[in-house]
Amino acid sequence: MNVSISGYLTYVCNRCRKSGTVEGKSLTFGEDTSPEAQDDEYVRYVAQYDTSCASCGNTVHIELDVWEYPVAAVNYCYYSEQGVGNIECEFTIDHYFDDENSSNGDVHSEPDEARNDEEYDDEEKLFNESPIEPGYTDEYEDDDY
Repeated sequence: MNVSISGYLTYVCNRCRKSGTVEGKSLTFGEDTSPEAQDDEYVRYVAQYDTSCASCGNTVHIELDVWEYPVAAVNYCYYSEQGVGNIECEFTIDHYFDDENSSNGDVHSEPDEARNDEEYDDEEKLFNESPIEPGYTDEYEDDDY
């Protein structure tokens, strides 16, 4: 199972007051696997963003913590910054299964194609059928009222 974190981060440079935006997909988040993190039900993902302001060259350093609880729900985000202010961020977490890695392991075996289906044709097969229930039939005439 893999995790994809998407969203955005906006900030304002402290020197020139120009704003910047970072897409969540461009950040590399890693799961906190420290012993302290193992005791909590929360899952913490951390990322760093280091760059220079495109306008004035000021050093921009932002550290992000995205906390997940329950599964696939961003519970809250923390950040610390240097050289920027007015930080706003919003992230979402998606879990997905990595099919490429699963083919290397014994996760599921493919059904045997050599199985003879003719021996099973004698059995009655019902798939997604519900029993037929009698419906209501209106036996009153409109003139009776």
